[in-house]
Amino acid sequence: MARTPDRYGSERSQRADLRLPARPPRRLPVIVLVHGGFWRRSNTRVLMRGLARGFVGEGYAARNVEYRRIGTGVKSA
Repeated sequence: MARTPDRYGSERSQRADLRLPARPPRRLPVIVLVHGGFWRRSNTRVLMRGLARGFVGEGYAARNVEYRRIGTGVKSA
C-alpha cells in the first residue's frame, strides 16, 4: 500500500494523502475522506488513516484530506 502526500494550496494545512492498493486495476474507484475534527487544531487527518487503510485493503483508492482549522492563525478572506 503506497501513501503519497501532496499539497493542494499554499497554506500549511492544505495537504492530503493518496493511498493506492499495491496493484491497482486500470479503473480504480476513489473514496475521499474528510475528517470530522470539528475544525479544532488538535484533530488532523491522522484521525482517518486507519479508515483509509481499510478502504485500500478492499481495493479502493483513498484520498485523506486535511484542511484549515480554528486556531491556526490564518485569517480567511
